[in-house]
Formats: sequence, structure tokens, C-alpha cells
Amino acid sequence: MSMTKENLVVLKGQSNFVIRETQTTFEANKHYRCIEFEGEFLVYGVKMNRTLLNEMFETLHDRIMNDMSKEGVGLLPMMKPLSKKAFIETMDLHQYGKGKNKLFIGFFGNKMDGIIAFYPSFSGDTKARFLKGAYENYCNTLNGEMDAVDSDLVQRGNSGIPLNYRDIYFRKQYNPDNKDLNIYY
Repeated sequence: MSMTKENLVVLKGQSNFVIRETQTTFEANKHYRCIEFEGEFLVYGVKMNRTLLNEMFETLHDRIMNDMSKEGVGLLPMMKPLSKKAFIETMDLHQYGKGKNKLFIGFFGNKMDGIIAFYPSFSGDTKARFLKGAYENYCNTLNGEMDAVDSDLVQRGNSGIPLNYRDIYFRKQYNPDNKDLNIYY
């Protein structure tokens, strides 16, 4: 089954969402699979009605489109997709490792505006094959095909560019008073 833009959701806001009945915690900025089943929705295996889903979640595609359109990220200037040449020229390309084990990651954005990263499909890919695959994943994501996002070939975060090969992530919300920032249902 192919992931479409309706199949991946993310919480609205920056607070975690806790369902007491099932003791399930949905984390902010983490995406979850969502399917419609007999008039209800299954999000991460938890049944929800449309009202709760719309109140707490938005599609990840909408969030990514918003992230890409930020000026500091630069993936959708004036809400128009980049050409392949502009995509490659704008990308902050990093190589991790050497030889057959080398890996490339392409970064867009910064810690303040958010980062979108394109990861390789295979280790040892040539630079040309990586760039071709990254641009294909970019175009597919824009068109609502979310397979690359679901398989972590396209990631989002605000953690900065890693020094060694690893995933990017969202930093936890600053909470010096250690208050409970969760939303309970």
C-alpha cells in the first residue's frame, strides 16, 4: 500500500497528546500512520472519530508544505517547486564516510526555520544517483506521495546538521519549571 497525504498525520501544536484509556502517548512533531476504517480512524492503532482527529491532528503533507515554504528552508519559493538544477544548487550536501560505504545527505534550512533532509536509499550510491533520488523524493512529496517520508528518506527537524551520519530530530520544548505540557483525553 502506498502512503498518500491522508495516511500520515502529525499533532497540531507542540504538546504531547495522551489518551488515558489506552495509555497511548502521541509525541509532538512525530508522524503517525492513519487509516479510515468503517467511518472511524485508526491512528497508531487507536480508534478515533473524525472530530477528535481534526481537533488534534493535521496531515503531515500540510505541515511539510508549510515547512518547505518557509523562506529559511527555500524548497518552495513563492509556492513554486524548484527545478532540479535549483534543487541541487540550493542543497547543503554532506558526505559521510568514504569508498563503498559513503553516504550522502542533502539538507535544506537551518535550526531556526527548521531543516528538511534527504537521505540516501542505499549506502555507496554515487553522488549523481543520490541527487537524482533526492529530487524524485522531493517531487513525490510535493505531489502527496508520502512513501519517502514514511520510510525516513525525507526527514524534518530542528536539531541542526549532524556531525556523523544519523537522523535529524526535533529538540524537546524548553521547560525550565518542569510543568506537565501534555494534553489529556
